[in-house]
Amino acid sequence: MTQQQLKYVCLITAALALPLVVHSRYWMHVIIMAAMYMLLAFSVDLIYGYAGQINLGQAGFYAIGAYTTALLMLRLNLS
Repeated sequence: MTQQQLKYVCLITAALALPLVVHSRYWMHVIIMAAMYMLLAFSVDLIYGYAGQINLGQAGFYAIGAYTTALLMLRLNLS
């Protein structure tokens, strides 16, 4: 196993063990939101930084997901 693969294995193991360590629903929500924003930032960095292309698809999908979530919470009382 190379050093790069070992880093990925450690990262995945830490992510899977996180719910066992964090018992507060608030902090779990904060961690999940931070992870979502990091994934969005990584995708934008990949498209803009490395490829040099302008793409608003990520923002569009993020907005559709936020709007759908808001409607489900308001109309169907899902949380």
